[in-house]
Amino acid sequence: MKKTICCFLVFLSIIAFFQPTTTQAQTITDVLRYSQTTFGGTARNMGVAGAFGALGADFSAASNNPAGLGLYSKGEVVFTPALQLSSANATYFGTESSDNHTNFHLSNASVVFPNSSRRRGRRYNPRQRQRQQEVKPKAWRGVNFAVGFNRVQNFNGNQVVRGFNTQNSLTSFYAEQANGIAETDLFNSAQPFSGTLAYNTFLINPDVNNALANQYVGVAQAGGILQEISTTTRRSMNEGILGLGANYKDKLYIGASLGLPFLNYESETVFTESDENNQLATSDLQSLRLEERLNADGTGINVKLGLIYRFSKIFRGGFSFHTPTFFTIDEQFSSELSSNFDNGDAYSDVSPSGIFNYNITTPMRFVLSGAAVIPKLGFISIDYELVNYKQASVSFNDATAEDRRYAEQLNQQVDDTYTVGSNLRIGGEFAKDALRLRAGYALYTSPFQDGNGGTLHNLTAGLGLRGKSIYGDLAFVRTMGKVFDQAYTLSSEPVESAEVKTAANRIALSVGFRF
Repeated sequence: MKKTICCFLVFLSIIAFFQPTTTQAQTITDVLRYSQTTFGGTARNMGVAGAFGALGADFSAASNNPAGLGLYSKGEVVFTPALQLSSANATYFGTESSDNHTNFHLSNASVVFPNSSRRRGRRYNPRQRQRQQEVKPKAWRGVNFAVGFNRVQNFNGNQVVRGFNTQNSLTSFYAEQANGIAETDLFNSAQPFSGTLAYNTFLINPDVNNALANQYVGVAQAGGILQEISTTTRRSMNEGILGLGANYKDKLYIGASLGLPFLNYESETVFTESDENNQLATSDLQSLRLEERLNADGTGINVKLGLIYRFSKIFRGGFSFHTPTFFTIDEQFSSELSSNFDNGDAYSDVSPSGIFNYNITTPMRFVLSGAAVIPKLGFISIDYELVNYKQASVSFNDATAEDRRYAEQLNQQVDDTYTVGSNLRIGGEFAKDALRLRAGYALYTSPFQDGNGGTLHNLTAGLGLRGKSIYGDLAFVRTMGKVFDQAYTLSSEPVESAEVKTAANRIALSVGFRF
């Protein structure tokens, strides 16, 4: 009966596939992905784990505490190429799997234009009283302007999860998605990215015991099937910056920056299930394959305000406030599902092109910093950052009533799932003539209320050589974390999570020129 319906209505399906859809597909995972940032920028900043909030005279400070721009006494041009090698090791139903990825990118490029009043005074003879009065240092010693960009998030990576699921199946998820929808409506793209695809590829069938209620059953609903999920992600989030930093009596430094982040995110996920050992006694399913592709581009705007105060020649403190970033995102999503059965039957179906336009507002941030600086010897610095991920939200332009309801549901999920993150960055630098040695540690706590995964540990090291007009810095950053991934969720039963341990090694080289 089901095949008869499919043949009779096939022309409706063909028409539907050529029409783009604007059905919402955003999740709270998207919200978190674009709300989290890490330290990057110059190799000097990375070498001390991003603990530059009270130090300054480095362009990376514009993404942390823009008051640091006020500490420049000369102009500077710097650029930073970087190489990242990442790995992911997963455990799923007792089976281990791993994958690796290498990415070369530009972490920073910037220029700082100085405007210092100190230089003009050197033209006068300090022995002349009248001139001495004229060259008395001004209270405001200068205002520096900076422009450039820093990389604040890297999305590049590969991940493979593999295991024998004895509990449920992707077809269980599809059946839940389709429940309550009539067969004719389901065939006519009522669930274009899930239930409809599964129905047209015979991975779900009407439940004969609940036909009047439009209930469905997955062909591998009881589990006993080998699952493999391969995910490839690409691109990054970079922040363009226009910054100003001012110096008041070499004691107080204030600054502001306009951040213009731009993100590009691509992911491709291939999910397969196969009856390798012919253990599906109640089904003749041989295998299924789901391919999902996501492309997102977005631009945003934020403002950062900060100050640094010298309490003495050695000790200084800093504070900065980051407004929320207001992102506008354009997204395209598509999926393709195919199935193969023991009798030789094979089916495939392609979703329409999902086109989504939405807004994400990220949380505001507060950064408190302190540093001890010993001239000609080095420094020790610490940053404490507070960010409330519960404040992140989603909205839609020209929203319909359905869009508003969906946004409210997502925002409630954000509030129920995420929590306040406390990020700690500690770093130090030892100076000996032109040589600089650096080390640091950064902890980014879990954004999840249950604390189950998401914490990142960063160990850093750096080396620098400083000349009068040119310098070079080298940094190494090792980032380690653990997350728990679910390929799908079910309302009727818990779904096993894969434990994924991630590691990334970054090597960055900055070359700078002073003028």
